Amino acid sequence: MKRQALVLITIDPDAKPGSSKTSHDEGKMMDPQTKQWIDTPKFEISIIPSTGDVTDVSLNLRTSLAHELGHVVGYLAKTPASMNDPRSKPMGNRWTPNAGDAVRASEREAWDIARQIDPTIDPIEEQRALETYSGDDVDVQFGIATLLDSLLAHSDTLRHTN
Repeated sequence: MKRQALVLITIDPDAKPGSSKTSHDEGKMMDPQTKQWIDTPKFEISIIPSTGDVTDVSLNLRTSLAHELGHVVGYLAKTPASMNDPRSKPMGNRWTPNAGDAVRASEREAWDIARQIDPTIDPIEEQRALETYSGDDVDVQFGIATLLDSLLAHSDTLRHTN
């Protein structure tokens, strides 16, 4: 089945260094052939330098863009790693057992796709970025976040049962 998406990419080489990111939600787009409105994933990609000591800003931004596009490709292809990532699930339904492992698998896959998009990406930046997802604290953070998401999404139901 054909999949389409709307993708907005912002690249800011002058931004304060930090993490580039991709967010998505569902939007609508008119199919040019049928003239019908169709549900369409909408992605917003924000690319900024990753650290203040980047020697080649162009390579750094290009590497981050390829990685973030890797997430988009994984989502559109509905790969298991992407679909198991709690960040790809709809609000209120993000509970994922071993959420940290699911996020790490999605990140590794996005880097694999990034190398297919641009074989010249910076392997040092890839390694640095992957290391930010290591450690038990990441597992705890994503586990708590998915649990809180479920509780907040169902808070109206919980309030009305008392």
